[in-house]
Amino acid sequence: MHPAFVYLVDNLSSSFVINDIKILANSFDSISIFATQKTEIPNDLPENVKVFQEYLKWERFSPKNVLFRNLFSIFQIYISECFQSKKILKPIPAIALIASNKFKADCLLDALNRNKINYKGAIFYSFWFYDCIYLAMIKRRSRSSTVIVRAHGGDLFEYRVTLQNRILLRHFQLEYIDFLFSVSDAGTNYLQQKYPKHKEKIATSRLGTYNHGLSPFAPNDEFVIVSCAHIRHQKRVHKIAKTLLQCHRRIKWYHIGSENSHPNDPKREEYIYYKELLKKSPNITYIPLGALNNVEVINFYKNNHVDLFVSLSAFEGVPVSIMEAISFGIPVLSTDVGGCNEIVNEQTGQLIPLNTPTAEIASIIERIASSNINTLEFRRGVRAFWQNNFEIEMNYKELFDILEMHPH
Repeated sequence: MHPAFVYLVDNLSSSFVINDIKILANSFDSISIFATQKTEIPNDLPENVKVFQEYLKWERFSPKNVLFRNLFSIFQIYISECFQSKKILKPIPAIALIASNKFKADCLLDALNRNKINYKGAIFYSFWFYDCIYLAMIKRRSRSSTVIVRAHGGDLFEYRVTLQNRILLRHFQLEYIDFLFSVSDAGTNYLQQKYPKHKEKIATSRLGTYNHGLSPFAPNDEFVIVSCAHIRHQKRVHKIAKTLLQCHRRIKWYHIGSENSHPNDPKREEYIYYKELLKKSPNITYIPLGALNNVEVINFYKNNHVDLFVSLSAFEGVPVSIMEAISFGIPVLSTDVGGCNEIVNEQTGQLIPLNTPTAEIASIIERIASSNINTLEFRRGVRAFWQNNFEIEMNYKELFDILEMHPH
C-alpha cells in the first residue's frame, strides 16, 4: 500500500499538468488533487484521481487572527529567512506572506482530515515552485511526510519573477522540502549555485510527451510554419509576424494559442498591427487556430504537414510545445533562452540568439526551407532525439528511480 499522494496545482487547464497527473496515477493507488484556484475538472482523469476544491476558503482569511495565534512561529520564520538570505526583508509583505501560507497550510490539513486522508507519511507534490511555502510548513509540522516540488522557468529564475512575493522565503522552503526537481539542467545549475547548502535536494527531472508517431511529410512550394503560445509579450508572437513579413517565399503560418492577451500587455498592439499587415501580404497566409486543447493540438500534428516549428520567446523553461513538435519529427527554430538549448540543437533544428534581428531570422527561415533540415531523413533524426530524451514514460521512470533511491 502506497502512502497518500496529495497533488497541489493552481488549475487543471494545461495539457502538461494533465499528462503529469495521468502518469503519476499509474504508480500510486490514489491521487488527491487540491487545486489552489477554482478550475474546471477534466472528464478524462484516471479513476483513481479525485479533485478537491473546498479547502480554499480565502474569504475566511483574517491576518490579525492568524498573527495572534501564531505570532512566535511567524516571526521565527521571518528572522530565520533574513539571517539565511543575509538581508532584511521588508517586514510587512514578508510577514503577510508567512501568515497567509500558515492559514493555507491549516486549511489543507483540515480538508485532509475532513476527507479522511492521512497526511502523516503522505507525499505532497507541487507542480510549481512559486506555490509551495505552505507545504514546507506542513513538512515542518509532520516530518514523516515527503514534499516534492517541480520548478520550470517563470517560477524558478528569480530575474524573471515579476511578483516578488513569489521568490520570498526560498531558504525556508528549501530547508523543509525533500526534493526540488527542475525540468532543465539550466534551472538545476541556477538553483544549485544560488542555494549551495541545499544542492543535494536539487536535481533535473524532465517532463515529456507521449508517442503519436511521425506527422505527415508532404512538402510543396508553400513552406508551412507552426507556432504555439498565447499572445503574451514574453512569447513574442509579434516578432514571428514581423519576421515573416520579410520573407520572400510563399509561407503558410498556423498559430495555436489564444489571441486574448491582457489588455495592458505591452506587445498586444504590436501583434495586432503586424497581424493586419499579414492579411495584405501576397506571399504569407496566416491562419490563427485559437486556443486548442491538447487532443486538438495532437490531431493537428497527426493530420497536417508542418515544415518548421518556430518559437521566439524571451523566456522559457523547456517548452512542452517544442517537445510535442519534435515528437512528430518536426524541426524547430528557437531562441536560445532558458533550457531551450537542451532540446533544440543540430539534430532537431536551429537555435538563434535572443536578440537576433527579424531580417536575419527571415533569412534563416529561407535557408532552412531549402536545406537538408527539410527532409524526411532529418525528421526521423528529430524524432529519435525526442525518443531518447523527452519520451514521457522514460523520463518519469527516472523520476521514480530517484525517489526510490532516497526514501524519506
